Amino acid sequence: MAANHHHDCPICLEEYTQPKILPCYHTFCQKCLEDHIKAHVHLNKFFCPVCRKDTEVPKDGASGFTANFYVVDKNDKQRCLLHKQMVLKFYCRDCTKPVCYDCNVVGHENHKKVDLEVVGVEAREKLSTLKQTLAKSLQDIQVFCDTLTYQIKDINNSAVQARTDVDIQVAKICTTAKQHGEKVKHDIKNREDEEIATVMKLLDDMKHVQDQLRENVQCSDDVLKREATIPVLDALPAAQALTDEVKVKHLDFPEMKHPYFPKLEIDEQCLQQQIGQMETISSKTFTSTFNASLMDETDRSCDGGSVQIQGLPWNVRVQHNIDKSTLSMFLKMGSTDDENIKSCKVRYTFKLINTLDESQSTVRTTDHTFTPGGGNWGWIDFKDWNFVQNKDNYIVDVDDMFTVQTTVKVLNIEQ
Repeated sequence: MAANHHHDCPICLEEYTQPKILPCYHTFCQKCLEDHIKAHVHLNKFFCPVCRKDTEVPKDGASGFTANFYVVDKNDKQRCLLHKQMVLKFYCRDCTKPVCYDCNVVGHENHKKVDLEVVGVEAREKLSTLKQTLAKSLQDIQVFCDTLTYQIKDINNSAVQARTDVDIQVAKICTTAKQHGEKVKHDIKNREDEEIATVMKLLDDMKHVQDQLRENVQCSDDVLKREATIPVLDALPAAQALTDEVKVKHLDFPEMKHPYFPKLEIDEQCLQQQIGQMETISSKTFTSTFNASLMDETDRSCDGGSVQIQGLPWNVRVQHNIDKSTLSMFLKMGSTDDENIKSCKVRYTFKLINTLDESQSTVRTTDHTFTPGGGNWGWIDFKDWNFVQNKDNYIVDVDDMFTVQTTVKVLNIEQ
């Protein structure tokens, strides 16, 4: 049962009389609840006066809700509801309910019974185990929700980058292409909204389950701290039902479709085709553009700028390795404010874009475990430098610029 620390009914604002607890864990006097149901029932449902959650009216009306024994018997012995003066002493396993001496003689005489304290120990052990399971589920869902939140940020970043790429493309062509460019941006925005809405719905669902778990864990904790057995017995069904519900939930991340805009060489004869249409990519992919002429006679590395993926900073670095006459390409994980992150294992892919035929692009993939602020990792001999500089190979454009597309998939974060 949910602990009520104020002992006053939220409706009449007086001390509880026959307190009844709703499925949302809010407690009210039975009479107050009866009056509230009469005034607000619709299609056999009414809303909780506290949280406004719809609740179905039991067959017996307000009296059909579970009595909140935590409130009733906070400072008293656990007494029989039928024989008011009798203390509950036994537990009838056939009827799964506590009984007093009188009930034992009349109504339960041939049933299997045990001492209430014995079943209390059993119930506490089971509830304690369920509480630990629920607490672990709560922790798993918190990690799941955190990752979904980062997914939303990644989609936002991808959409921002895609819209920026649209602006760059449109700026290279005549003003007659701007209308089509705005349409493409509109498509990107729609897809962004759709993808974020999908993740937000899943995130909201998980947070709702998280709230249920947190409430039940707190409730179980409060009940287990008391000596009374009835609250433990009363709390068991809800804890078991919630445990069974959580077990069937699969914490599988949905496949995210990130807005992506492929930039093409401008062809004034086919403006619409040159601008292209919005596409989506499943993994976290970003592009970096570099000036080959600035690297021609130097070993100096060029930084492609930082991007955030699942809340972690990443950037691509390229270098003209003069000794080997190769284009070197590396990935680096930047420093993070989260001191709990020790390392991150990722699978990443570099694609050196061929502007004429993307299928002829040079692609390499590898796995590596990075540490925040650690060193670079990649290939010293990613591509022959002379091949890159030769414009007949369609790696550098007329402005001597070349593009690298990087895909980063987080495999594991060690904390």
